[in-house]
Amino acid sequence: MKKINWISVLSMLRTIALLIWVLAFFSFKFGWFDDSEFITSKLVKDIRNLGVISYLILYLFELRLTVKQKNDEIAKLKTKLLVYEK
Repeated sequence: MKKINWISVLSMLRTIALLIWVLAFFSFKFGWFDDSEFITSKLVKDIRNLGVISYLILYLFELRLTVKQKNDEIAKLKTKLLVYEK
């Protein structure tokens, strides 16, 4: 049951990382922060790169937990099958 909760949390975090990447991409593409003192174009590039990296890492963790969950379900079904065969 815990794996399902973590899978949904990772999915939401992955969506947030994707939104951050999209905002950073559009702000770099259209030059929204070119004349800003606080946010420079280098910082926007770094945020864009971190968004991609975090998206990939979160996606890998989500897939790993999904595979573990499916393996547990398959193991339970195999034990039920063995019980019914006896």
